[in-house]
Amino acid sequence: WASELNPNVQIIHNAVEYERFQLPFDLVGLRTKHNIPKDARIILGVGALKERKGFDILIEAFARIVDREQQAHLVIVGGGDRQPLENLARSLGVGEQTQILGEVSGDDLVGLYQTCEIYSHLPRNSQWSFEGYGIVYLEAGACGKPVVATRSGGVPDAVVDGETGFLVDEEDVDGVAVALIRLL
Repeated sequence: WASELNPNVQIIHNAVEYERFQLPFDLVGLRTKHNIPKDARIILGVGALKERKGFDILIEAFARIVDREQQAHLVIVGGGDRQPLENLARSLGVGEQTQILGEVSGDDLVGLYQTCEIYSHLPRNSQWSFEGYGIVYLEAGACGKPVVATRSGGVPDAVVDGETGFLVDEEDVDGVAVALIRLL
């Protein structure tokens, strides 16, 4: 909006080091290291394991598609308390197809981006806390991966709806499931 008010203002968004995400990586070894089935179609989410990151919504949407996409496998990477998300996945019957890895090395993170089918991170506004921009969407894009994200905070500045991925409303489990199926 600043550029609309003043045509002399230009917005320069954050960037990522593209070359870092192009380095060759032993993807078979990475899957073995993290016990990810070799034929799994990975949906990846990366971020701190906080409520506002929306990984609970991602797990709920994943539970709605796993019968239709039996090779689908959800991998979530990030620091924090894994137990609530692991409990949710088990309660929804997708505990075997869901892995919450915690924090991983920078190289492993690049490899996970490279080996996934889809990147998904579904932030929500929570008690005046929100996603500012979302470098993770650019990291996924640097690996040529489509994104499913929410129209929340600065996310629409990083994801072009219908072009680099799909944007859904916050808390829209059905919308996420439809977008995941469409991309898979």
